[in-house]
Amino acid sequence: MDTAWPSATASVTRVISASGRATARRMFLQAPSWVFRPTLLDGPQGDELREVQHDDPDVYLRDYGAQFGKAGGAYYTPQEIDGAMRADRPFAMEPERGREYYCWIDQALKCDLFAAAIGYRDDNMVVYPVVTWWEPKKGAPLDDKEVAKELAAILRAFGIDRLKADQWGDIAFANDLALYGIRLETEAKTNQESNAMHSNFKAGMRRGILNIPKHDMIRKDVLACRQTGKGNAFKVAAPQRKGFHDDITKVLAALAQDLLPLGTAVDLEALNAGAVNDRDRLFKERGFPLPEDPERLPTNIMGQVF
Repeated sequence: MDTAWPSATASVTRVISASGRATARRMFLQAPSWVFRPTLLDGPQGDELREVQHDDPDVYLRDYGAQFGKAGGAYYTPQEIDGAMRADRPFAMEPERGREYYCWIDQALKCDLFAAAIGYRDDNMVVYPVVTWWEPKKGAPLDDKEVAKELAAILRAFGIDRLKADQWGDIAFANDLALYGIRLETEAKTNQESNAMHSNFKAGMRRGILNIPKHDMIRKDVLACRQTGKGNAFKVAAPQRKGFHDDITKVLAALAQDLLPLGTAVDLEALNAGAVNDRDRLFKERGFPLPEDPERLPTNIMGQVF
């Protein structure tokens, strides 16, 4: 066995030697990348990793440290959303000449909110002049035609004739909007893409580059988002319980992803190239026969001391 830490190599070697177990075929060790390679955080690649850590500490630990947080916890913190909601602006802003505005909607399903957000990019800032929603009342579902009429009036004021929804966008509602000369486009998002969208939104909050109107409903919606699932198969969504919604968060996050994507992708495999001693050279130095399968270690690896 070989690692960047001689003391760690010696410790593991002693454990293997003392165990006297020749029956086990594999031993698995789990540790963050920066333990096996202390120089990982040095130089330009270290700056890139620290940027990821600042933008989304959970992603940093999960993707680069193999340290998975406990499922079920809140994905966004009160400090993040409170810092993004601006009290020095009106809740709804008037359209400005020369701006190019975009809109995302999340249609209501049964008890969900029908949410819509309009945004634009101002240099390195995403501004949301309009965030609005329609909430169905008990026993009285929303009238899609009425929602389409009200939404169309808002869109026309901002010069928007095209908007987006996810793959659950309703064809009937698209037809309702078409009566006002507005085209609804659907954009399918995989779970991985949805997670990346939320991660980008979180990074925007932490960098202070989102201008969201201050409102208790928006805050409640964002803080309702939970991270569920294990490992990389996690999902960010509000619990399926009465009073919990994430519809506003989705449209805000989707706009931020379109207008100002911040994702910093660091290729760990490239960073680690050459960090671990070559397996074949290591085996030859210790006098061990090379495995027939280049992707596997010898079956009697537990009986060998490196």
